[in-house]
Amino acid sequence: TWPAWPVDLCTVPILATTDENDIVLDPFCGSGTLGVAAKQLGRKSILIDIDIDSCRVAAVRVMKAQAPLSQVKLI
Repeated sequence: TWPAWPVDLCTVPILATTDENDIVLDPFCGSGTLGVAAKQLGRKSILIDIDIDSCRVAAVRVMKAQAPLSQVKLI
């Protein structure tokens, strides 16, 4: 398996800095955690990585992610 950060780490920063349908940029996407979180929160994302294998993993993870979450609460 590919190492991935928890999606929850991206949730608060995305919600704090963007609105629904905004675009989130991740220039070092790795396994695509930010892209998954963005999709779940109703945002679009641009993911960039120098490693083609990382890009493939990220693309699959984002495609499999469900979107958007019906309710998100900041605590």
